[in-house]
Amino acid sequence: MPRSDDLKPSLTRAAQIAATAVVTWFVVTRVAGVSLDAFATLDLSDWALEWPWLIASCLGLWVGYFLNASLWGRIVHGLGGPALPALVSVRLFMIANLGRYVPGKVWQIAGLVALSRER
Repeated sequence: MPRSDDLKPSLTRAAQIAATAVVTWFVVTRVAGVSLDAFATLDLSDWALEWPWLIASCLGLWVGYFLNASLWGRIVHGLGGPALPALVSVRLFMIANLGRYVPGKVWQIAGLVALSRER
């Protein structure tokens, strides 16, 4: 029988995946206004996927997020907060920015404050 310490990382990862799915569904349906009916009417046979461009754009987006989060960490330190390593800044910034997609902009600011206070 697995110990509870062994299950904790698995449960955390499952919760992260579930939260990502919920936020993605909310963004697609509420913010972008796309419904399942709209997906059903798409003719995907006309689409040609350009893998190099898709991968390049994903990498560019990832680098932009990383730089933005790293800059946020430096701003926190410059304003008298703790010195946050880049990877910690990225993790905190990304988790806190989930609040952008949940109703109420207060969640984003409250998340940044609460998460940076813990560090």
